[in-house]
Amino acid sequence: MSFDIDPAPNARLTSRLDVEKIAASCASDPRAARMVNVLLARATKWSTQDTVTDPGELAEWWHVCWERISDVAFAHAYRPDPVLEGWLRGEVLRICALSPDEWVGPSFRAKTRPTIAYLETAHIGLAVAIALELCPEIFSPAERQTIEEAVITKGLEPSRRWLEAQDRLPVRGAEPGRELNNWYMVLLDGYAAMALAVGSDQDIATLPDRFKKTATLYQRDSYPESLQYWGYATLHLTHLYELMSAAGLPGTDPGLLVPAARSLPWVAHSVMFPTQEGLWGEGKHLTLLNFGDSAMTGRPPADSLLCMAHHLEDPQAAGLARWLFEQGYADLELAPTDLASFGFFNQISWISLSHLADAADAVSPVAAGLPEVQGFAEGTVIARDNWTDTRTVVAVRNGHDKLPTASHRQRDQGSFIAGHGGEVFFTDPGHCCYRLRAYQDAKDSSAHSTWSFSDPASGQTMHQKQSLGIDALGVRRAPETVENVFPGPASVFGADVADAYGKPITRAQRTWITWLPHVVIIVDDIETSQPMVVNSQFVLNNRDNKLRTNRATDTRLVFRRGDSAVKFFQLSSETDGVASAAPVETQLTALHDVYDPHPNAPGQGKEGSGHVHSFPTATAGTRHRAVYIIIMDHDSQIQNWHAYAQADGTVELGLPDHTKVLLPLTRLLKETPAKSGK
Repeated sequence: MSFDIDPAPNARLTSRLDVEKIAASCASDPRAARMVNVLLARATKWSTQDTVTDPGELAEWWHVCWERISDVAFAHAYRPDPVLEGWLRGEVLRICALSPDEWVGPSFRAKTRPTIAYLETAHIGLAVAIALELCPEIFSPAERQTIEEAVITKGLEPSRRWLEAQDRLPVRGAEPGRELNNWYMVLLDGYAAMALAVGSDQDIATLPDRFKKTATLYQRDSYPESLQYWGYATLHLTHLYELMSAAGLPGTDPGLLVPAARSLPWVAHSVMFPTQEGLWGEGKHLTLLNFGDSAMTGRPPADSLLCMAHHLEDPQAAGLARWLFEQGYADLELAPTDLASFGFFNQISWISLSHLADAADAVSPVAAGLPEVQGFAEGTVIARDNWTDTRTVVAVRNGHDKLPTASHRQRDQGSFIAGHGGEVFFTDPGHCCYRLRAYQDAKDSSAHSTWSFSDPASGQTMHQKQSLGIDALGVRRAPETVENVFPGPASVFGADVADAYGKPITRAQRTWITWLPHVVIIVDDIETSQPMVVNSQFVLNNRDNKLRTNRATDTRLVFRRGDSAVKFFQLSSETDGVASAAPVETQLTALHDVYDPHPNAPGQGKEGSGHVHSFPTATAGTRHRAVYIIIMDHDSQIQNWHAYAQADGTVELGLPDHTKVLLPLTRLLKETPAKSGK
């Protein structure tokens, strides 16, 4: 049954779905046809359930309602079906009948009077609005009135209260934890969808200025929270742009997408390897750099990538967005669908499909002119051997520019991620349910490949500060190319991040010399105002129990994963000019793959999924230097690599072809002055 709807004069919710255009696209493009089939199959699956979620599912309805209602609304609009219509109508009315507290979210969300919106409120509002946008005719006038009353009182007004409180915060320079972050974009998107659905002119009028504020959360070339929160924030930013554009709101032009699009090279660099298998069943996934609160397995949001590929005026940026889509969405049916958006394991939607025909052709990182080694304002330097057939990626937390927000960052300065041959060896602990003690442990510097310090006088151990804040951190040496040292170009970069610790640490400098795909040299220079024992820890990936470790000596380790292998040696360690190496110590930790709002969920790591190898100094002192080398190759070749430290500080490197390379560390470390971050 359908109803003729006479929208109120001020209603501005305009359907963005062009069924005829999509049908034509399917006739000419097999990819579009496959996308439609995937969406229709998902909609059929959801419509066989009594509600948005089945009783046996781990996912709760708040966290999947937008995606699942969107799928069914599209499917019915594209190919009307009484079963889909009945499910959609019943589910929207059921949600609208829930209490105001239910619209706030799960039990861990505060229930106030009057209620204040949370992320779940925004997702509910988006779900109801999408049903009204795509299938308004399935609701009677009385039902429409009931829905609009629920949207206004349970969604729009609580969202307005939240946004007004946020608008009183300074855009930049707030105290840590009080600045705007991804929440602002998510709740603004939900607020906009609800305001347009009910035609609330007073709320619609605030959208252009509030949208402009979202641009301040992006940096000049990256996003300050984490890669996955770039995805969550940008998913809502592009959706908000599309809502405003369809409504014809003033000032809505593609330039609003540019702040997010400036991060596309950073996102491209953050894809370590094109495929990863086994963690989530069948199918191939992207392996991602997961610094901060970010997933190791996932893909950027298809809706955002194709929106930018469609609308960006810069052809290189538009093409790079399309390239990222092609990298992440070759397999359209990757599980798990219950980790879309909230869990950051993104899926296609009808919005992705609506942009496909108009999206720019893919432009690879090589064609876009991206270098193999690049530093970014959010604080990461990423190096790879090449773009076309990447064998090795090394990424380093290397200080940072001033941050618009410090949310979802971890205490990881000086830490790094390194992988070779499709295998991640040195890794980040990742993140899991925020209400777990395991999450607090994962944030700490003790769970990262960086340093801790022990005071022999007090017996206390010192880690990085609990809050590193938003101010610029580190005296940084930007990446430089070095010739005539290795048999090919190498790169040198680094940072002094002593401010991440505070007194008595006066210098905590880590310098990186990379000759990829095979060799990385790490040089640590530590200075303290009182004698301290330095503990340098390195975290190895055993998420799948496939890490094999050989302790050749007390300072020489060999790691194997799959067909790839790593030699990791401490070549030298001195305290106050005297040799000070103590035997490596090994502990176990937990590594996490994908965030889930729930504890005890897939992707939450077990203790032992990470191996922490720590190199302490044998004595306390005020000046410490250590030199480490990482050699990476196929397992069959690793035994043919050798490295030794000479008395004058030179590193002798033996290659598989039996040639030797002498590396003058003193010249490499002092050749170029340190450069301060902005």
